[in-house]
Amino acid sequence: MCVFLNAHTMATIGLDGSVRERTVIDDTFATRDLVADELRAPTYWVVALTLEDPRLFQGQGDRLHAVRIELPEVRGGHSPRDRRRGNDRSDALDAVRSRRSRALDDALDAALRGNQDPIVVVGAEPTLSRFLATTRHVGRIESTVRKAPDRDLTALSARVAPAVAEMLAERRVRALSTLAKAVDAGTAASGIEPVRRAARRGSGLLVVEATYEQAVRVIPGSSITTELDPEQPGVIDDGVDEIIESVLAKSGRVEVVPDGMLAEHQRIAFVPTSQRRPPTPSLRQGAPPLARPAGR
Repeated sequence: MCVFLNAHTMATIGLDGSVRERTVIDDTFATRDLVADELRAPTYWVVALTLEDPRLFQGQGDRLHAVRIELPEVRGGHSPRDRRRGNDRSDALDAVRSRRSRALDDALDAALRGNQDPIVVVGAEPTLSRFLATTRHVGRIESTVRKAPDRDLTALSARVAPAVAEMLAERRVRALSTLAKAVDAGTAASGIEPVRRAARRGSGLLVVEATYEQAVRVIPGSSITTELDPEQPGVIDDGVDEIIESVLAKSGRVEVVPDGMLAEHQRIAFVPTSQRRPPTPSLRQGAPPLARPAGR
C-alpha cells in the first residue's frame, strides 16, 4: 500500500506486489514501485468483435471497463425486388459485412482518440480475419483470440488473460533487444550518472532492475555523486526514482526487469529515442489508467 500525503490531500494506491517498507519526505516518491506495479497490470484495449454488436473495453490487469462506441446503422445493399430477380444474396451479405467492418474501424478511431495502448481482438472466424485484413489499426493489434467473445466480463477477462501475459513477456524481450542493439551501436548510456544526464537531454527507453536504489547528491553543473547515507542533508533518498520521473515526464518508456539482468550496465541503462525505433505503446501514454481500489 502506498499512502501519499501533503497539506491539502491524501491518496492511497494498492499494489499487487511486495515492496520495501519506508517513509519518504521529499518531492519524489517510490516511483519505481508504482511503475513496476503498473507494468504488471498494463493498460490495453479489448475489441469484442461481432459485426452485429461489437464492444470496446479498456483493460488494466484483469479488469475490463466498457467504453461506448458510436456505430451508424448499416443497411443491406439489395432490395427485395433485386432478390426476386435472382441476384446473389451472399454478395449482398458480404457487402453489408464490409460496410459494418469499416464503420467499426471509424468508431474505434473516435473512441481511442489517439491513445496508443495495445489492442487485443477477440472474435470468431471468418469475421476476425476479415477485420484484420481491412482495419487501419492492425499495427497496434498485439494479440488475437480466435474465439467468440463472451458476454460476461469475468469470462471475457479470463479469455484474454493469456494474451495479456504474452504481451508483457514480449514487451520485456523487445526492450532488452533494443538495449542490446543500442549498446552495439554505441548509443546506450549505462550507470546512474550517465543515464541521468542522457535522460535529462531527451526522451527514450529506460531499463532498470526492480530493486535498484541509489542515494545521490546533486552537485553544481547538474551532475551527481553517489552517497552511502541517504539521511545526510542534501542527499536524495533514491536517485533512480528521480530518473524514472524524468523519463516519464518526457513521454518516455520505463521497463523494470528482474535483478541481475543489467549487471553489465550497473543495473540501469537508457536508450535515447533518436537512436532507436519508435517505442511500443507506453503504459503511461494516452488515457489515464483505470482507478485502482485501495484495498488491493
